[in-house]
Amino acid sequence: MDFPSNLIVRAADVGFRNTKYINSITGSDIRCESFPSIAYPSMREPSTQPGFERRKTVSIPINGLFYEVGPEVELAADTFRATQMHDRYIDTPEYMALLRGALAMMKVPAIDLLVVGLPVAALATKKSTLEKLVTGTHDIGNGKTVTVRKALAIAQPQGALVDFAVQHQKMATIEREQSLIIDCGSRTFDWLVARGMRLVQNKSHSVNRGVNDMLEAIAAEISSDIGTPYNDIDAIDWALRTGKS
Repeated sequence: MDFPSNLIVRAADVGFRNTKYINSITGSDIRCESFPSIAYPSMREPSTQPGFERRKTVSIPINGLFYEVGPEVELAADTFRATQMHDRYIDTPEYMALLRGALAMMKVPAIDLLVVGLPVAALATKKSTLEKLVTGTHDIGNGKTVTVRKALAIAQPQGALVDFAVQHQKMATIEREQSLIIDCGSRTFDWLVARGMRLVQNKSHSVNRGVNDMLEAIAAEISSDIGTPYNDIDAIDWALRTGKS
């Protein structure tokens, strides 16, 4: 399908551990960024508080609170890690703060089409709800807004399929192929069967068993070995990613 070149199309995937988004598109060059899915609430705008040091975050106003989100959000950390790990994730103010934080970092006042992601098992029940939630004008703080004219929610693994097809010049031939995409996320383990780019619903699903479960199991073993509770999940995640202790 061809789209007018003047339309602004972006994507944002608010995951349980990381929020990923398209930062800019120049011709065929698509730039993506991400930040931790952590939103720290406060009663006042953080930058107006005494002793505030500038960091790469934005403060999103929602329902009388300010939620700080962004790449350097861990500099705002306290002893409580403000993450959400449950099935009503998209209904939380934290989810909306993370989404609006991504919109703020896209630095465009209006988006013609915003593509967002859902776990496979949630697509049938939450697709319409999420699309309605995302469509409209969003307050991103400091008197600025971003208007999303249309939203499209897809199963999260479908993004990997599209990327593969584009990277390997298969867009013209993939319609005749059947694909299996496996996506082990932070909270959910998703698998998706597609005929071309179309989801085969009855062969696709997701379960609440993700990377976070593995990290917690490792933390439990460490606790047993050292004889004291250990729950620094981020440190374990970093060690596995980098190979450094």
